[in-house]
Amino acid sequence: MAYAEPDRQTVCLIEDDSEFARRLLADLEARGLAVQLFRGAEEFIASGRVHAFDHYIIDLGLPGADGAELIALIRSQSNAGILVVSGRIGPDAFVGAFAAGADMVLNKPVRFEQIVHGIEAIARRMQAAGRSPAHTGQWRITDGGRMLVSPAGLNIALTYVEARLLLHIAAMDGAAIARASLIAAAGMSGEEAKRSLDAVIFRLRRKIEAQAKCPAPLRALHGFGYQAAEPITVDADLPLERQ
Repeated sequence: MAYAEPDRQTVCLIEDDSEFARRLLADLEARGLAVQLFRGAEEFIASGRVHAFDHYIIDLGLPGADGAELIALIRSQSNAGILVVSGRIGPDAFVGAFAAGADMVLNKPVRFEQIVHGIEAIARRMQAAGRSPAHTGQWRITDGGRMLVSPAGLNIALTYVEARLLLHIAAMDGAAIARASLIAAAGMSGEEAKRSLDAVIFRLRRKIEAQAKCPAPLRALHGFGYQAAEPITVDADLPLERQ
């Protein structure tokens, strides 16, 4: 299956029923979606593309795989939509799928139109909740500097000072940055500036780790300053204004 064109929604289909998968893939592609099919959990995980899609359609009855564990793996790396379509859903599996992070569960037999409506409904919920389905595999600063997006697509809102600091750190492309440079970037001054800087970055790291569920892309350099622990890209070079 070809990868997505720029404006096409991407769908990962994990399904071991060859005939069902073939017909569903053809139907979804005919509706303008870009679909990649995996015949099982191992093939999917080995692809290295766990966080690469906008939507996931998963059969809980995959051989040799626990459906809830697979959903939890995807959810740990992605904020995308997860739709379970399975013919083996007992009460425990149903509850387990939602507990692991699924957005919707449909029982087979199911019409393809129902699956499409399910994807559309999940997309609307994601938009209303501010969930970003974009997955670049790295940290991004968006919304004119007001939002940090994790590699899994989770949004972390930034304060004015946090945004100034992160934009400065991102611009240095992993180079070590002295505290004095960061203090100037944050617009701080006075005798307590160093202490204030450390306090802001400490709170920022805790906020990122709590909301993104992964380590913050910041590294402290003892006695000197800070640097980016991972690449941080900036989506748009827009002026950052205090709100």
